[in-house]
Amino acid sequence: SKAELEGELTVAHQRIAELQSRVSNAEAEDMFDIAFKHNPLPMWIYDVKTLTFMEVNNAACLRYGYTREEFLGISLLDIRPAEEHNKLINNIQTNQAAYQRSSNWLHKDKEGRLFPVEIVSYKVEYQGREVRLVAALDITERRQAEDKLRVSEENYRTLVEYSESAIAVLDKEGRILYSNPRGMQVWNDPQIVGKTIFEVYPPEYAERYYKAINQIIASRSGVVDDVYSPIHAEFKWFRLSMQPLQNPDGTVDRLLLNAFDITKSKQAESELRASEEKYRRLVENLGHEY
Repeated sequence: SKAELEGELTVAHQRIAELQSRVSNAEAEDMFDIAFKHNPLPMWIYDVKTLTFMEVNNAACLRYGYTREEFLGISLLDIRPAEEHNKLINNIQTNQAAYQRSSNWLHKDKEGRLFPVEIVSYKVEYQGREVRLVAALDITERRQAEDKLRVSEENYRTLVEYSESAIAVLDKEGRILYSNPRGMQVWNDPQIVGKTIFEVYPPEYAERYYKAINQIIASRSGVVDDVYSPIHAEFKWFRLSMQPLQNPDGTVDRLLLNAFDITKSKQAESELRASEEKYRRLVENLGHEY
């Protein structure tokens, strides 16, 4: 995570600063091993003027596929795709901040495979030269998760926008916070968002719906039912689902409404029942005659 990346680099930076103030000894070497060489994040120190690697840790060798000796014979440009070379050089020349963090970079391993990284670096002095201490976090899995989430959200948005059901989000005041196009058609109002149910339905129905909305929000339990509801001077049947929506902090103050017009289906059912009743009576009458 970002916090882990920053924390690991900060510790390493502090350890190197401590080493710079000490005479080189076994204790200092042990501290350097723990803070840098054996850090689980890929880390390196590079010369700001030549861009060459001055030191790398074990994690960097494992992730990038180079041995330590190979790393010390190449530069930052060798672990970047060619199209990012100018961007890198410009960033180094123009951004002189002691602390830097960015995630808009691609790195390249020894086999040429590209992967996105998040970089955190500190400007330090090492062996009498101006260098930067860098920690690199491979964010491939994070990017993949973000891409999947984005695709999922786009698919959901498409499903909602083109749904034959009226889909809306209402708060506990009965205010319509969102409506899909079908909802605007059902309510026959392209400006329905922002209005309350008291502006849409007759008072007795609005009050009934208001109580239902608050009961669902309070109980955190949804309902599915067939309702006969007035819509612009006529009544229609809807298969209605109202489900509570939970906020990131765990609170619930909204619900999701999904209403599908089943008027024609209900009419067909009614006509079928009437036909069956008519047929039943006909059979009964014929039975009496014989």
